[in-house]
Amino acid sequence: PGKCYRLYSEKDLADVMEGETAPEIQRCDLTTLIVTIKALGVKNVLSFDLMSVPSVEALSHGLESLYALGAMDDGAELTSLGKEMVYFPTDPRVSRMILAALDMESREETPSMVGKIIVGDVLTVAAALQGRNL
Repeated sequence: PGKCYRLYSEKDLADVMEGETAPEIQRCDLTTLIVTIKALGVKNVLSFDLMSVPSVEALSHGLESLYALGAMDDGAELTSLGKEMVYFPTDPRVSRMILAALDMESREETPSMVGKIIVGDVLTVAAALQGRNL
């Protein structure tokens, strides 16, 4: 007893759109997942049993990113820095930046930089919303 208005044709629904959305684990960056799994003591992330398995390329990219950040060593084990990064509820890139700022004593600028990375520039978002007449 309601109405549904589609913004696309039935032909587009059948031909263009997928029957279901791919699981998020197959669409997003896996660095946070990998560092968390490694912190739990899992030795081989590639063989970890997940309900929806991401591609090997996505897992490899996540491992490479963590290695580049200094969170993992050559043996794919967490470094002491990686173990510290796990405690931050942020993306590993952001937690690495926070830890580097603490080491360099750049404590005053870091919160605003992190905020802009996580949330984005509020003025830019506000201007974009005004342009859309929302």
